[in-house]
Amino acid sequence: MEKVFTRSRITIKAKPSEVFKYLSNTKYHYYWNPSLRVISDQVDLNIGSSYDTEVIILKDIRIKSHVIITDYVKDRLIEFNNAVGAIDYTAKIKLTAKDSATEVTLDINVLTKSKTFGLTLPVLKQLATNELNTDLRSLKVAVENKIGQ
Repeated sequence: MEKVFTRSRITIKAKPSEVFKYLSNTKYHYYWNPSLRVISDQVDLNIGSSYDTEVIILKDIRIKSHVIITDYVKDRLIEFNNAVGAIDYTAKIKLTAKDSATEVTLDINVLTKSKTFGLTLPVLKQLATNELNTDLRSLKVAVENKIGQ
């Protein structure tokens, strides 16, 4: 197994509780994860919660996951883990209050068999970085504009 780590950050003009609302209930995940095509349940998440997803990467590659919440601190931290399918990952999202805004840090560790989908590790790292940045920009737009509220 090969491992790829990447980190992204963004500042959102909202309180941590407002940002966390979008992270901790799957009904909001479509608003900040543009690759997401299917989510099995619309539920409030907590440690041990699980659900199934399907995302599309590189225009037509479908990735199915069984996500389990492995760490959770209300309004501060949530960790998503997938250990099934083609790509195993752990994504940890930390929220830090900064004046009237929230700094969001998203760390992801991806474990994969070498050259999954014919991708080299540098390409996989760049793909993961691009996905994280897109997700965080989408989260910022959704929260600041109260989309879906």
